[in-house]
Amino acid sequence: MIKEQPDDTGDPRFDALIAGIVEYSCAINRVAAPRWVQEEKYFLDTFWFVSDLESLHADAIVSSPISCKRRGVFLTQDALTYA
Repeated sequence: MIKEQPDDTGDPRFDALIAGIVEYSCAINRVAAPRWVQEEKYFLDTFWFVSDLESLHADAIVSSPISCKRRGVFLTQDALTYA
């Protein structure tokens, strides 16, 4: 499912987020990440906090998986959980 590179979303922020999630998922499942996640286009030039609430930015810096942080994407601890 992750081996094939997905089409661009049209928003580099979401493309970086997808690559970060794929890399993170591979790491926690002890599977080699596909090569496409390392392409330069999946790394942002400026930080993106998924939440616009500045009060959550500190939590996002601490909670984001390293695979997202290194791409410049910051999300809160529960941002990817489904209730």
